Amino acid sequence: MCRNLDISFTSDQQLPRSQARLSICELEEGCQNINFDILNVLTDRDGNATPMLRANAGGGNFAAFAYQCPLNLDIDGAPNTYGWDNPAALNSLGDQNEQKNLQPLEVWGGGATNSIKQFVGLGNACGDPGDGSKGHKNFVNGSHNFRWASVVAKTRAQAGNTFIIDDRPELEALVDENGGAVAAGHGFFPVVQPHNSKFKGYYISTTATMTDGTLPDENFEKWVNAVEVPYAVLTNPWANVNINGKNVGLGDVGLAINNVTRRFFGFLFGDSSGGTKVGEVSQCLYQTISDGANSLCTFLVFPGSGPGAQVGRHPEGRIGQLLRPLVTKVAAAGNADDLLDRLASGNLQAPGARLTAQQSRVRRNLLVALDFWGANYPI
Repeated sequence: MCRNLDISFTSDQQLPRSQARLSICELEEGCQNINFDILNVLTDRDGNATPMLRANAGGGNFAAFAYQCPLNLDIDGAPNTYGWDNPAALNSLGDQNEQKNLQPLEVWGGGATNSIKQFVGLGNACGDPGDGSKGHKNFVNGSHNFRWASVVAKTRAQAGNTFIIDDRPELEALVDENGGAVAAGHGFFPVVQPHNSKFKGYYISTTATMTDGTLPDENFEKWVNAVEVPYAVLTNPWANVNINGKNVGLGDVGLAINNVTRRFFGFLFGDSSGGTKVGEVSQCLYQTISDGANSLCTFLVFPGSGPGAQVGRHPEGRIGQLLRPLVTKVAAAGNADDLLDRLASGNLQAPGARLTAQQSRVRRNLLVALDFWGANYPI
């Protein structure tokens, strides 16, 4: 279960930009200021430009990317993310069909029947075929011009007499994982969890990271569970930006803070997606910090901070160990307050001379979250 950290502070006091404080830097010699620059490579869930702040104090000092956007929900990796009720009595192996009375997490369609909502929800597991069209739209519209991107899938020949597949005609993907076209009758179908699985009847949802690379793809425990693990989705621009030669990659950690409610949580990059959109997060992270009002959330991301794509069993238990030493470094910068002011004002390039009352509340919320993780700002 995803643990919730919800710390509230109700002061409306307006604070000046450079609130006096005695930082670690003032007590030591040779401290470094954070250098800031703006990168315009990201968009939010609605396609709006989302500036990213690169904050770098050099060497082994504080180094992070920061951006602000609303949240978008990702449920991939949970063992009951995808499923579609099947009225057939027997499965593809001739045994009792377990695809009955399913309640998958990914459903779409408003007031439609459960079967239709489950089917439309499956569109989220469909990858684009590479010809400019959208895989999820092709699937929902009855075309087979898509690939299975977020569930384990096999051809009938690959499944053989070993794996259960849902081989209903509507589910045949005629694009392979590399974007190559395959002939009808030789396409890919979702693998179904067997009767001895805790989540029998559901498909096997995958993520770009894994807990244990030695586990077979058909074991749902191989994949990072969106219900249990706070993760964010890595998108294309991260490969092209770096700090001190380090890129943000799968497994790297960060801190997400709701600017309004002060709910905050450490996370890792546990899944990936094409495009430039940021803010897509696992159900665990979403439910922990979302207020349901589309409030802006601040993300601090630390490049080169994680173990890579293989994050280990129960990775949520190790995020704090990786994150705290990185956040703590901000206190050693001579201009650490400048980072807060930029984030609180929403103007990452140049905050005004004085924060408004609302911006001051945001600053206080950010400050409390950073202090919790070891930044040693005064509260």
